[in-house]
Amino acid sequence: MTDVSAVSISGKYLITSMEAETLDLHKVQLNTNWILFIDGTLDLIEIWQDDNRLGWLLGKVIDLQVQAVARDRVTIPSSQGLEEAWQEISERFSGSWLCLIDQDSNIELRPDACATVGAVFDPVSRQLASHACLIAGEDYDARLNQELRKENEVEQDGWITGGLTAHEGIFRLLPNHRVSTSDFQTSRLPLTMPDYSDAVDGIVDGMTSEVVGVTKSLVSIAPVHVALTGGNETRALLAMLRSMKDILSFVTVEYQTGAMDSAIASELATRHQLQHIRLGEKRATKVQQADWSYWAGHALAGANKTFFPSVQPLAGGFLVGGLGGEVGRGFLWPNQLQNSTLISPKLIMARLKLPHSKPTYKAVSSWYETLPSGLDPFQILDLAYLELRMGPWAYAQPRIANGPRSVHPLISYPQFRRMRSIPPEQRLDNGMIKRLIQANWDELLRVPINAYGDWRDYREKLMRGIRRPDRAMRKIKMLMTTR
Repeated sequence: MTDVSAVSISGKYLITSMEAETLDLHKVQLNTNWILFIDGTLDLIEIWQDDNRLGWLLGKVIDLQVQAVARDRVTIPSSQGLEEAWQEISERFSGSWLCLIDQDSNIELRPDACATVGAVFDPVSRQLASHACLIAGEDYDARLNQELRKENEVEQDGWITGGLTAHEGIFRLLPNHRVSTSDFQTSRLPLTMPDYSDAVDGIVDGMTSEVVGVTKSLVSIAPVHVALTGGNETRALLAMLRSMKDILSFVTVEYQTGAMDSAIASELATRHQLQHIRLGEKRATKVQQADWSYWAGHALAGANKTFFPSVQPLAGGFLVGGLGGEVGRGFLWPNQLQNSTLISPKLIMARLKLPHSKPTYKAVSSWYETLPSGLDPFQILDLAYLELRMGPWAYAQPRIANGPRSVHPLISYPQFRRMRSIPPEQRLDNGMIKRLIQANWDELLRVPINAYGDWRDYREKLMRGIRRPDRAMRKIKMLMTTR
């Protein structure tokens, strides 16, 4: 097994029917057949319904009903069955969690809206875990599929998608899916897309209210730092958190390649008297990067692998970010997308900039076949971004123990439902982001988003191409395939 020592990882768990060596994890007997081994950084909250324990929530759970971080136990109303109970759970809780449902002799896993507490599983050894290494053990290297990693350009910011992992026989649970220990087969959770609504003002108010409620819940237990860059989602977060700006700090990591982000963030902080923390770029050592890759299952790479020590000064607090907001601005939509556009697995892979490998194409095609009927092209691409990128890319990354705990209050089942309710024509050209800012803090739009607003923008585009020619080529390939 690969030797690891330089990086301490949080959020480890293993679900098994056997006793196991578990890296000093705490043991919890879930039911007669299944045992949970868990580290001390994950909260375990019992879900009760009347006098019956329905299951557990694993992670950092924010109860939107009372605007507080959940502790030890939550009670949900009586209902007629499991799906009604799940509806209550999915609508009521934000944060970052995984739901474990007790089904007598089996356990069923259902993730939060973006599968932010990752889950991988092995149908042969009948184990589920946070990280592939906890399942593979001494066979970690032997089961590693180097050909798949190469085909998916993992070391060039690629990732492995569609429920696959970099290890033979180990699979990832995707957002909007479930897996049970009864058969270790995944299936899609019930999903009804909302009707489009022209009452966008009310939708924006609902999104803002939840962001504020989540942030207030976190502030009550630890320091909260809000990410501040030059981009879309952090600008929307700043606007929505206007009423709390004096009790929050806003953080920018000043990467050598991120001069624009630093300049825009500094201008916003100066104009609006924000408590602004500027963190210098700090690179992980080669050993630390190797350990990061190990805990990521060697299924992805990227900037966090190299620069995760940069946010270590925020350890002990929460880092509030804007992941998930991309769904609301149609991140995968081509410019000419129409209701008549045919969405195929090939087009989805192109929009995700995934290289065309046979295993990946098969996985994406299988995912495509599970989509609910009646979806329009906008909805299909929204689900593709969420399920094929956000889950297996953003949340397959390991959580470092000596860093802040990340929470993204634009991620929840209610938030995604609100985003999907906004008609596509009002989401184009970052329409949702602009509405959020206009409704909460219109003055923020006086500073351009992702732009200097002068000649430096042309220089920035040129420098991006010079710094990362591989990304430029992937972009060209994506555009050519789409067209």
